[in-house]
Amino acid sequence: TKVRELLDDNGILANFRVMYLNFARALYRAKGHNSGLALRKIATAEKAKFTQYGLDPTILDKIVEIVIGTTAY
Repeated sequence: TKVRELLDDNGILANFRVMYLNFARALYRAKGHNSGLALRKIATAEKAKFTQYGLDPTILDKIVEIVIGTTAY
């Protein structure tokens, strides 16, 4: 819900919205199996992957903070 609010606040609509939500889901899934440094490294790798898809890295950083509570490297 918080990620959707963030996307609404930044005016993200249509196809890109789905990609941002998929990024959040990938982080949430990783959060169930990892923690600490390993989770931050996974978040960094996922951020790099989704940035290659054309997503805004600053919004991805905000999503990382929402989902795992800290920033990626």
